[in-house]
Amino acid sequence: MTVPHVAAPPPAPVPAARGGYALERVYTLAQSYTLGEGAVDSLPSGGREVSFGWDWRPSGPMVFDVIITIGVNPSKEQNDMARITLAGTFRATGELPVPFAEFVRLHGPVILLPYARETLSQITSRGPFGPFLLAPLNLVGLMQRCNMTESTGGRMLRDQPDVARAFGLTL
Repeated sequence: MTVPHVAAPPPAPVPAARGGYALERVYTLAQSYTLGEGAVDSLPSGGREVSFGWDWRPSGPMVFDVIITIGVNPSKEQNDMARITLAGTFRATGELPVPFAEFVRLHGPVILLPYARETLSQITSRGPFGPFLLAPLNLVGLMQRCNMTESTGGRMLRDQPDVARAFGLTL
């Protein structure tokens, strides 16, 4: 029995975006891998401690960088350390669907996490312990301790109130 071919209907047109955020590029600012030497008795046992850092800075008219730093500390079982700092350049255009401060503090870092995971895995993969696989992070919880006004971008915009208003911020 032959089944007749039925053409699918053409896709509906996608409405043009009125604005939003676009990731323009992702780049590595720093990366390091160090294998520890000497006694490991003083190191903690069990899971490895992961540190997280965040910053942002304006880099042009409605263009900004979100920066995340992730460090992996040694343990008794694995005495290597890795640290990466990644930046993503974003452009904001038109009507923004998410407030700027929320995007910089939450959405930007979430977008950069897959790149951070890949970079950490890559720089640790040739070490004696194999690749480090970054577990899921609670970014909402981590970002609660990050202060927008004390960031590099916050300090810059305090000195340039016109630029701050362009980003929809009052600092």
